[in-house]
Amino acid sequence: MGKVTDVDTQHKKAPRKQGLRLSGRYNVLSIQGLPWLWSRPMAWIDALGYAAATLTSLAWVPQAWRAWKTRSVRDLSLWMYVLVVTGILLWLIYGALIQSWPLVLANTLSLTFTTFILLTRLLWR
Repeated sequence: MGKVTDVDTQHKKAPRKQGLRLSGRYNVLSIQGLPWLWSRPMAWIDALGYAAATLTSLAWVPQAWRAWKTRSVRDLSLWMYVLVVTGILLWLIYGALIQSWPLVLANTLSLTFTTFILLTRLLWR
């Protein structure tokens, strides 16, 4: 048998380290041994995205409800809603292009409410 050379020792696998490690396409830390949600980065990132989508979309509901109920939108800034609707539309397109369903969901709902508010601002002067 021949000698063991440096080339032979380079092919040995390093022992796997326990604890924190970078994983997934998001390069987030995953902690081994925690419940399944935290051990799969995509699962908790998506859960975080859906929670953010829900809260930011529902944030427009009180303003839309008040505009509908009082028929008073005189104090709302027209240009602010034009910019917000345009920005949300761009986020919706971006989310669809990268196939990020939390982004698509959030921006579809937000676009619905903000467009309603913008239209009421334009029609109910």
